[in-house]
Order: sequence, then structure tokens, then C-alpha cells
Amino acid sequence: MSLKLNDDFQNLDSDQKKRIWEMTVQDDTMFNNRLNFFLVFESVLLSVVGLLYSSKFTPAKTVFITIICLGIVLTVLWGYVQARQKHVYDTLASICKEVFPEYKMARATIGRWPLSAVMLLTYVVPALVLLIWIVLLISLAIA
Repeated sequence: MSLKLNDDFQNLDSDQKKRIWEMTVQDDTMFNNRLNFFLVFESVLLSVVGLLYSSKFTPAKTVFITIICLGIVLTVLWGYVQARQKHVYDTLASICKEVFPEYKMARATIGRWPLSAVMLLTYVVPALVLLIWIVLLISLAIA
């Protein structure tokens, strides 16, 4: 993502540059914290469904459908939040590439992989979890 910055970003003093860098680091941390939270929450919710399904006293279908629908809604919400956070991070990283020449050199030296880890964590992981919920819902409807 190439970003043309105006003179306001080019003429920042060191404190302002430091705040931009801290904002970028904080945004990266928020991305990972939210990812961890949703992964743990989705795992617990999937475990609850598994435990209920395998127990001797299987609850009514409506309980399963409610939990699975909650999982679907949370996964869609998770995907949206992660996509938005990725957009904000990408924008801040582009600003950092222009404001900090050493950051730009380091990113260029590292190079680009065919699939970015952030892209996989933003789009692929929530899509796979959503697929699990949909398969569970379909199998419940067929049974």
C-alpha cells in the first residue's frame, strides 16, 4: 500500500514521530489481543457444543441451534473487527514507512511473502471457524 503523505507528516518533530510509532505498536498489539480473545472464546464455545452433544442428556435442538447461531454471529463480528483493525494497521504502517526511513529499509529487506500472516489471521482463520459453525448447523438440521 503506497501512501502519499502531505507535508504535515514529513515535518514532524521527534515527539510526534514517537507517538505515531507508539500508535502503530499499540494497534498491532490490539490486533493480536483481539485475535487471541476471539480464538479462545470460539474454542470454548465449540467445546461446549461438543460436550453437550456427547453427554447422556442431550439438550433440545433449540439449545444447539442457539449456541451455533451465537458462534456464527460472533465469528462474523470477529471477521469484521479484524478486517477493520488490519486496515488501520496497514495505514499506520504505510505512514511509518514514510516517516521512518529505517523502518522502510527493514521492511524492504524482509521482503514480501506470497501470503501475509496478518492477511491469513484476518480473513482465513475467521472463515475457517465460520465454516465449522455452518457445518455443525447443517449436520444438526439433517439429523
